[in-house]
Amino acid sequence: MIIKRYTKQEALRILYTFLSLLAVTLSLTYYVKVYVLRSRPVNNKEIFESLRIMIQPIDYSFFSGHACNSFAITTFFYLFMRRKMKNAWVFYLWPILFSYSRLYFAVHFPSDVLVGALVGIATAITSYNLYKKFSPKITRDDLEVESDS
Repeated sequence: MIIKRYTKQEALRILYTFLSLLAVTLSLTYYVKVYVLRSRPVNNKEIFESLRIMIQPIDYSFFSGHACNSFAITTFFYLFMRRKMKNAWVFYLWPILFSYSRLYFAVHFPSDVLVGALVGIATAITSYNLYKKFSPKITRDDLEVESDS
């Protein structure tokens, strides 16, 4: 959709910004998990019997990387597409359902998912604002010069 609605040069800049966003969210999630060392719900012996356990991850819980990345990706694309697509907000159904699955399968606590979603949204907004701040500005004069050529 980005390639279809933006020039090739701008779509490439958006792609590079997107890849940087993913690198930041993946790194941030990893380092916070290693620092906080919060055990997952499936590892809590007190509530283990009442959980729907389908998978049993062995790493740490806080905060949800799935929620962080899915909300970051969605927010990033929403910010670029909101003026070019009438119903761009529909993209948010994916991270909401994806994050809910983390709770349903008891691999995260609600606070893990909430913080992950908030970090993802904040990181995407920051990336978008940095993109806008540092991307070349196109003026009407630039467009007139291009059309004269």
